Amino acid sequence: PYNPRCIEELSAFDEKGLPLELKRVDRERRVLFQTLSDPALVAVAAKWGFRVIDETGNKQFMSKAQAVEGGIVVKEAFFSTQYSKTLFRFHERFTKPLGMKLEIVPQENPLGLLKGDTLTIQVLFDGIPLSKAKVQAGRNTAAVETNGNGMAHVRIDGTGWQKVAVIRDAPAPENSGLDYLRFFAFLVFPLK
Repeated sequence: PYNPRCIEELSAFDEKGLPLELKRVDRERRVLFQTLSDPALVAVAAKWGFRVIDETGNKQFMSKAQAVEGGIVVKEAFFSTQYSKTLFRFHERFTKPLGMKLEIVPQENPLGLLKGDTLTIQVLFDGIPLSKAKVQAGRNTAAVETNGNGMAHVRIDGTGWQKVAVIRDAPAPENSGLDYLRFFAFLVFPLK
């Protein structure tokens, strides 16, 4: 469950890679959407908001000012934003960027992969290849690092739905009360 106001962008594409018109329905603790045809890809941008990490390493969902007011010793304060692409069917268009601030772009069709195969991806930040980004595929795999062109080869070792993830920290605006901005990007797809 989450606050629907956090979902800032929601888009869907058909099996030809074309945008689908969608109807967004905000519920109390989630967002639903409807399209006239089944989407091949759904993209979501969510601004989850202020977070602090306290002296014990626990994350708290509040601003630094709220934490200090509540007597919490703050080690780090950041703002969290997440970009996610979920792939149901493939089109060559999906090997091109959608324009998300932080984005994982598959360089091939991930839907044809089998357990143990390798997926080539590119990570972009503000449309520019992101080098030395740590990319993780699944929970039990070691992270790999992107090269100077933002490219990485990730081994897909799971079964069922797969998640390729990357995190990017960026400087926070001056006088924001934040130590950094944290961006997450996910590419989600089913494995045969």
